[in-house]
Amino acid sequence: MFEGVITQTTLAHRLLTKAWHMGEGLFKAYFEDAKNVGDIQVLAEIAASVGLLSEKEAVKFLQSDEYLSEVEKQMVEVRRKGVTGVPFVVIDGKWAVSGGQNAETYVQIFKKIGKSDKPSPVPSAPTCVGSA
Repeated sequence: MFEGVITQTTLAHRLLTKAWHMGEGLFKAYFEDAKNVGDIQVLAEIAASVGLLSEKEAVKFLQSDEYLSEVEKQMVEVRRKGVTGVPFVVIDGKWAVSGGQNAETYVQIFKKIGKSDKPSPVPSAPTCVGSA
């Protein structure tokens, strides 16, 4: 039984979206700009560029152990599931795609999903804009 506070979650989603933008910055830096995302200064610059943290705050965070045990636990868990490299994509909870694949691989998977599963319509939800 849930005993927590039921509340409006727009603020939490905004914070998650800000973190998501950090992820986008990381992908751009790595895949488009060929930057070393294992370098603390590079990561600090990305964090600052998306407004997540100042460069100084990012360096302090990255030099700490904050969230290290959580990330290590996630790494162990995905290894137990057979993930041995990145990217690793799970589609529709049924299709695991390991490593960089060409578009045709994904097209074949989506075609198979389209033939076997009939998507159920997602009902409209009321907007949360303006309500707090």
